Amino acid sequence: MKFKSVILDFDGTIADVVELAVKCTNQLSRKYKFEKIKLNTNLRNKELRKILRENLQLRFYKIPRFLKEVKQLFRKEISTVKIFPGIKSVLKNLNKSTKIIILTSNDKDIVESILKHNKIIIPQIYTSKSLFSKKSSLKKCLKEHNLKKSQVVYVTDEIRDLKTCNKMNIKTAAVSWGFNTIESLKRYNPNYIINKPKDLLKLIK
Repeated sequence: MKFKSVILDFDGTIADVVELAVKCTNQLSRKYKFEKIKLNTNLRNKELRKILRENLQLRFYKIPRFLKEVKQLFRKEISTVKIFPGIKSVLKNLNKSTKIIILTSNDKDIVESILKHNKIIIPQIYTSKSLFSKKSSLKKCLKEHNLKKSQVVYVTDEIRDLKTCNKMNIKTAAVSWGFNTIESLKRYNPNYIINKPKDLLKLIK
């Protein structure tokens, strides 16, 4: 199927940030009084909402401040973040014929910094203010680019994105190299499974 635009999540889909995110999270364990988390299958089978509630046991009102501090720590080591192998060439090829849009819950300056460091140019970057759903940001993105739902596919490594797209009737492609395990992602019925970055080219073209 030919899509007019591919919308991509950033963390865990384009950039390999998971280990650094866990490291920054654990640096705040004493301050927020939770046990340090381990990047294992149990953790990777959960969506972010459950990790914050069950593993970190954070009260809802503490989450915005906590995430702000995580990002502050993250910024200090931003130069160490790598793009997943094969992604750069795929984005370059897609850019020739398809509109590429990044939609992320990360901060725009962090995304731009990582892309610049890795010599990748993607002008269209949207950030979601809502941590648990990108619905409003997706609507805004489609409207500003005059795109119909049937003309886009959302590529992600996270359960929360699949749930949002399912509610909006937007096609999804789940990648196997990000945060959530492919087994946990399959439970939310993605339209496509992407095991290698180059497979995304086959899907789009």
